[in-house]
Order: sequence, then structure tokens, then C-alpha cells
Amino acid sequence: MATTPVVGIDFGNESCFVAVARAGGIEVIINDYSQRDTPSCVAFTSKNRLMGTSAKNQIITNVNNTVFAFKRLIGLRFDDPMVAEEQKYLPYSLVPTQDGEVGFRVWNLGEEVVFSVRQIVAMLFTKLKEIAEAALECKVFECVVAVPYFFTDAQRRALLDAASIANLQVLRLLNEPSAAAVAYGLYRTSTELPNPDQPPRHVAFVDFGHSALQVAIAAFHKGKVKMLTTAFDPSLGGRSFDWMIAHQLAASFNRPNCDVTKNKRAWIRLVAEVEKLKRQMSANSTSLPIGIECLVEERDFSASMKRTEMEELCASLFQRVQQTMQRCLDGSGLKPDDIAEVELIGGSTRMPAVKNIIETVFGKVPSTTLNQDECVARGAAIMAAMLSPNFKVREFALTDLQPYAVNLSWGGEEVEKGEMEVFPKFHAVPFSKLLTFYRKGPFVLSARYADPEAAHVQKSDAIGQFQIQGVKPDAKGEAQKVKVKVRLNIHGTFQVVSATLMERQPAQANGEAGADAPTPTEAEGMETDSSADGQGNPAPAADTPAGEASKMETNDGDQQQADQDKAAAPAPKQIVKSIDLAIESRTGSMPPQQLTLLTEREAELQSQDKLERDRIDSKNALEEFVLAIRGRVNDSDDLEPFIETHVRDELVQMADTMENWLYDDGEDCEKAQYVARLQQLQTLAQPAQNRKRDHEGVPRAAEQFASALNRVQKALDSYKAGEALYDHWTLEEAHKLEQAIGEKKMWLDSNVSRARATPKTQDLPVKPSAFTSELQAFEAAVNPVLTKKKPPPPAPAPAAGTPEGSKAEEAPQPPPGTGSEKMETE
Repeated sequence: MATTPVVGIDFGNESCFVAVARAGGIEVIINDYSQRDTPSCVAFTSKNRLMGTSAKNQIITNVNNTVFAFKRLIGLRFDDPMVAEEQKYLPYSLVPTQDGEVGFRVWNLGEEVVFSVRQIVAMLFTKLKEIAEAALECKVFECVVAVPYFFTDAQRRALLDAASIANLQVLRLLNEPSAAAVAYGLYRTSTELPNPDQPPRHVAFVDFGHSALQVAIAAFHKGKVKMLTTAFDPSLGGRSFDWMIAHQLAASFNRPNCDVTKNKRAWIRLVAEVEKLKRQMSANSTSLPIGIECLVEERDFSASMKRTEMEELCASLFQRVQQTMQRCLDGSGLKPDDIAEVELIGGSTRMPAVKNIIETVFGKVPSTTLNQDECVARGAAIMAAMLSPNFKVREFALTDLQPYAVNLSWGGEEVEKGEMEVFPKFHAVPFSKLLTFYRKGPFVLSARYADPEAAHVQKSDAIGQFQIQGVKPDAKGEAQKVKVKVRLNIHGTFQVVSATLMERQPAQANGEAGADAPTPTEAEGMETDSSADGQGNPAPAADTPAGEASKMETNDGDQQQADQDKAAAPAPKQIVKSIDLAIESRTGSMPPQQLTLLTEREAELQSQDKLERDRIDSKNALEEFVLAIRGRVNDSDDLEPFIETHVRDELVQMADTMENWLYDDGEDCEKAQYVARLQQLQTLAQPAQNRKRDHEGVPRAAEQFASALNRVQKALDSYKAGEALYDHWTLEEAHKLEQAIGEKKMWLDSNVSRARATPKTQDLPVKPSAFTSELQAFEAAVNPVLTKKKPPPPAPAPAAGTPEGSKAEEAPQPPPGTGSEKMETE
């Protein structure tokens, strides 16, 4: 059975990488432009969508309908300050959707449409899925997607929704430095990583990409890694330097009524050239020129800059880089000497100033053993193979972390409001905890980030609300125990997994449980449930009290004292029954009905894209044939000798007419019109093409036939010469071969002569297929004789004195020294 492939996706703000786990290891897939990275870009036209490289190639001519750099916007509310921060980097305007999230207004299929960020990301995922399927030649449904550490619960859920719209099942959302840590640790030999009973090997990962900076420190042991701490600056990336340099250069170019920063196309061109200049600065310390022809109002732009000038200009940005690294090191509680290695991720780490900062903070020369651009995608593909049952991967455990502290609050009419930190900062992921509440009726739990400013979600710090339904008081009207299991799941999102009502029921008079009462094992199961999901971390104490839990526990103690006073009057045994409660969740995930509608909408757009691709392919096929056929019919080495003069003139005239139509009225026609016109040309040119094929094919077929006849003739001559190789043939068989050779030689000579006598402008009376058929018939007739096996030589005659029917070699040999020795010598 074929193995279902799984892929790892590095979803970047500027470009994406797709890696796949194959039998030979991890491979980064190239796209339809033979590039290993695919731009995070989606464009819209009146006929279809363009995604990836094709969208980026037309960004200057279609800037108002091209969307890019949208990764940071997914899952954010439109009024979030981060949206305003992102807007300054974008040449197009962001608009709010009906749900209050970020949207893009574009013209698609002749109408103005507002697409949400989830839809745009789903379109990009559709393109990445097509690239993977084209490379693997099979369908792809499962993947692991790498995301930044600073992505919030809402952003992670929105990304999962986008993948679902693209018909992709995400096995795990993996933090980008964690993916690099997996790629780093899996291939380390047992001698490079310490045993579990030894001190760990600490490695720092600096991920400095296009739009953000992340720093993480991990502790490695043989076969496992634990992420210890992380720090990040979500608004500091390579584009921050491009933007600052571009503004500096534009200031010297601007004139009254001529501002480069306000001209979309000019600004995009300038930033693109500045990015190239910045890359050149990483390898050169001399002054480097930059030039752009006709930047604005047909004015050429030219300037130059040194690396030292750039570092002085961007000093504040480099200071933020150093502060982020120092914050990560301080949060880990480690010293620079404790860090064994610093690995680089992302293109912005190539700047010499960044490497100098790393040496200053960590006291280490940064290492480049990982591929800075592809290691995250490779790590995601490795994790996908680990999670898929179809692959066998060497054991390597990852314990990730949650960078934000999560608080859980409750309240209501009958209970006092309360709040607790259920998952502190840098808590292990995935992880589950079991909380205990005492309630008389349904209640609501609200989860939010404890420090919204640290989470960069001042306007959307809420994670979700979870209404626990079906709670009721006991027979005495008192509150009952409710056990709630909360979890940071494998994607890093918070969820309430289950809620169980521990209903107290009186026993029967004889002290035996009723028929519907749980067994002791079932009743005690939830009491001890608290796990870290097999990650090897210590579990929290079971039944963590929340709300009025501590008060109720005290009352339980008083009740125990009262029970001791009444020891003389034994009470019936009390039974606890576990009842699963319904949970209504309101989170950042999209409602199922809306998700279904967007999935159907994406399928319609994909169908429209396919129709347009087929139309374009038909048009290109017609254009290619028109441009090629005129040269072929006038080429003496091609079709010219095989086509009549009047047919050639008609074909050339028709091709000219088709070309004029293609570049005029036929620029935007339906597929059927291109197919019909191509068939007209092919019908007129087909006879000449067939004659060329036949006239060139007959000599080859005849030569092959003659070679077979000569081979059989040589075998027959050897038989007549008495060679031992063929002496087992009979005269009748030799006569059969001779007769077959004579008949076919006569047929071959006759038809070759007819073919040579036929003008090239006429159809041949005999086709190459006839020669092939005759050759097959000839071989079928002679092969039984040619392949006839030579019989084995006759057995030797028996020795004298050996009884008839016995074998001399089977006669028993007498021992030496007997009289039989004389018989052997006689």
C-alpha cells in the first residue's frame, strides 16, 4: 500500500517553504517556477486568481488587486493597534469585515469583493498544496504548519480555519524556533547530546526573518528537547531596515508634488531595490550604488550607501535586537557560558551587525550548521512524519512552551467572582489540568491572557468563554462538585476538554448501590485524573480548588467532626455518580456553518481557476501552432517537401489570419473557440505531417526488416556448412526457413521499390506499420526453429560385466587390498 505523504509548511510573511518526508529523508519541494521558496502573495484578475510567484511577478502592474505581507494580520481585530502598525508597510488599504476582523477589498471576476485574512491565507495554502501534489504526484491532506511563538490563541485558531478551508488537516501548529530545534536535534549523534542523567546541552536559536524577531533557548538530551524560554519583538524584522533605508534615500529624491512614498508602484520598486542593496552590504563594506530607471515621472533614481552608514541609520533597530536577545537569556536563568551554541534562522541574521550582537550577548560565534532559510520547514516535515502513523521516525520528543500566562475567571449571581492563573508563563505544551468547582447551576468560565501588553493583544486579550451546562443542586439543595479539565493542546490553544458533575446519591437501606450507580473504579477515575499528556513532565495536583472550593473543603471538615459525634448511629453509605456535562464554547474559531460556506466558496474559486488555466492553455496551444507551422512548411528539412504548393499557401494564409485574430478579437475568447480554430489548422496540416512521418518511417522499418532477414540467413548458412550449433535442425525445418526468407525478401524489395517511386507529396501505398506487421509474422514463423534447443548427448554405454539396466558408477567399490583390484586393471 502506498504511503500517504505528509508535508511541513513554513508560513512566512514574505515567502513560504514546503518540505516533505520521503523514504530518503526530508526534501524541500520546488514550485512551478523551479524555485524553493514561494512568495506569500495572492493577486486577483477579471478571470482568475494568481498565487505565489505568478502573483508577485505582476505586482507592479496590478498593485491594487495584489495582497501580500498578510501573515501578521490573521486572527486580529481591525481595531487592534498591531493592525495600524502593519498598515504602514502595506501599499493597499485594510478594511474591516462584517465580523470586525481585517479584510482586503479587491476586484475579482468583475466585481468588488472583501476577502478576510483567513480566506487569503487559505488561497495561499491551496497553492502550496498544489505545489506539493505536483511534486509528489499524489493527493496531500495532512501537514504541520510552523508559526511564530507570539501568535495568540485567536491567531492560531484562525490559521487552523484557513487550513481547513484549503482542505488541509493540520496535525500540529509548531512554533518556528521549536521546528528548528527538532531539525537540529534529530540528526545529532548520540555522542553530541548528553544522556538524560547528565546536564543538558543548551542551544540558543535566533530567528530573525522578514517581519519579526524571535529568540529561544532549548535544553537538549539524547532523544529529546525541552524549550526553556523565549523572547520576541513581533514588529521588528528585515523589512524594518528596508523601510528605514528607503525613507532615507527617498528624502534626497523627493521634490514638491513628487513624493516617492505616496506613489504605490514607485515605493514598491524602491523597497525591492533597497532589499537587494541590504543583502549586498552583508558581504561588502564599500560604498554600493543603487539605481532605478524612471522611478517617478520618468525621473531616474540613483544613490549609494555604505554598510557603516546603514548601521548608524538603523542603530535604534539594532538596539532592539540586542534587548530581545538579552531578555531571552535573562529569562532562562542561564549565563552566556552555559550556552553551548547559537543557531541562526532567517535571512536577516546574515547582517554582520546582528552576528556581532549575538557574540556580545551570548559570548559565542553564531553557528550556521542549519540551513537558515529551510530549517523551519524541514523541522515541520519531521514533526509531521512523527505524528503520521505511516512513517517510522527515530524517537525524538519535543516539550514546547506557552509564552503567555493564561488566567481563568468565573462569576455569577450566586457565586463570588474569582480568577486564577491556570497556566503560568512558559508552561509546558501540551498539558492538561483538572480543576474542581462547587456549583448549584450552570456557570461560565472565561479565559484570557494575564498580561495583554506582553501578549501584544491589547484589544483582543480574551481567549474564549466556556459555558458549563447541566449543573444542578443535590437533593438537599446544596452545591455539587464539578470537575473541569482544561488543556493547552498540541496547537498551543486553550480549551475546556470536559466537565463532569460528581452527583452524590443516597445508598439503599442495606447499603448497596442502585443499578445505575457507578462502580468504585468509575467514581474514582476523575478524582485522580491529571496528566501532562505523556510528555514526561510532573502533573499538577489533582482537584485544584477554584471558586468556593476551599470554603466547601472546610465545611467538609466540619461535617466530618459532626459525623464522629454521631458514630453511634451509622448512616447509609453515599454513592458518587459521574455525569458528563455539555460545554458550549465561544472562541476565536469560526462557526462550522460559516466555515462550510467559505470552504465551498474556495472550491468554486478553484474551479474557476482551472477553467481559466484550461482556456489559457488552449490559447497558448493555438498561438504556438500558428507560429511554428509557417516555418515548418517553408523548411526544406521539415514539411516543405511533403506538402503541395496550393495547400502550403492556404495554410500560411490561414495561419496569418489566425495570428491577427489572436492579437485582436481573439485576445479574450472561450476555450471552445481556440480549440476549433486549432483543429482547422491541424486538419489542413495533418496530411503533410503524416506523409513526412511515413516517408521517413519506411526506410527505418525496411532496414530493421532486412536486418532480421540477414540474421536468419546467416543461421541457415551455418547449418548448411555443418556447424555443430545447428546440427540438430531437420531438413524440413531448414527448408521452412529458406522458404520464409525468400518470400519476405521478395515482399520487402517490392514494397521498398514502390515507396521510393512514390513522390513525397503523395501518400505512400504501404505504411511503416505494414513492414512492422510483416516482420512480426516472419519472426513468429522462424522463431520456433531458431530457438529450438539442442538435445543432450546420449548416456555412455555400460561397462563389461555390469548387469543390464544398472549403472557402473553405482556399483559398490571393494576396499583396497582385495582381489577386485585386478578386475579394475584388466
